[in-house]
Amino acid sequence: MWSYIIKRLLSLIPVLFIVSIVIFSIIHLTPGDPTTYMLGEEATQNKLLMRRNSLDWISRFISNISIGLKKRQSGILALPIT
Repeated sequence: MWSYIIKRLLSLIPVLFIVSIVIFSIIHLTPGDPTTYMLGEEATQNKLLMRRNSLDWISRFISNISIGLKKRQSGILALPIT
């Protein structure tokens, strides 16, 4: 019985990892450009590019995943949405 419980708990680790990746992807890769919403429709392309570069969405996405996984390892399961 204990071996079954341990196997099930160990199989839970990759499932949680995959679910975390999927959830972060859904949150961060939704359609639409957040910089357009921030600066408005009449913003110039130069301003939009400067804002996108300053926000650095891709590295923030990767860092959010790594922070989330580190918190899960330490037992903190709730993450603030930033």
